[in-house]
Parts: sequence; structure tokens; C-alpha cells
Amino acid sequence: SPEPWSVIEPAIIERMGRPLSDVFSRIDATPLAAASVAQVHEATLLDGTDVIVKVQRPKALNQVNQDLDIILRLASWLNKTTVWGQDLGIEKLAKGFANSLEEELDYRIELGNMRAIEDSLR
Repeated sequence: SPEPWSVIEPAIIERMGRPLSDVFSRIDATPLAAASVAQVHEATLLDGTDVIVKVQRPKALNQVNQDLDIILRLASWLNKTTVWGQDLGIEKLAKGFANSLEEELDYRIELGNMRAIEDSLR
């Protein structure tokens, strides 16, 4: 279920470093969709451009980091104590998963990928 606007609005303001009214003429407090780490809201920029605002849940990154710490420690232990862990390369696999997830949570990377697709479509 989505985070309430009372939690999301301050998160947007904090990330932008300025009031919403400096950027948006309108932003819908009701999200279009919500997932485990983020939700999206319809908005209109001051110049009239319609946009979608993707907001990471304020506690999501901390929770993911805690979960990754558990996974990495478990993988390290399995690598040291089991033959199958060593054979699978479980520690390397876990580190790759952690790196991939960290990239997914960095929306600047997502933006760069979207721009690259846009450029290639031109």
C-alpha cells in the first residue's frame, strides 16, 4: 500500500531542496502506483509539462541495506563452511545481486538509461 502524502511530500521536498511550488504547478497526492520501495505521482511542471514523479519510500533504502547486510554475511558464511557454497560462488553471486539492487535504487542511473533509450530512438 502507498505511503501517505504526509510522508511522501517532505521526502520530495528534501530531495529537491526547495518547495514543491518552485517546481510544480500541480502534483497529485494520490499515487498512480506503489511498490515496495517507491511510488509514482502525476504532476505538472511550472512550464505546463506533464511528468511522473517517482518517489523512493523514505525508509526503503535503510531497509534494503539491512537486508543486503544479512544476505552478504550469510553468503560469506556459506562460502566458508559449505562445499556447495564455494562451488556456486555464492559470495560473488550475493555481491552481484547487492550491486544490482543498489543500482536499481539509484534513480539517477534509471534516468540516464531512459535518456540513452530516448537518444537511440531519435
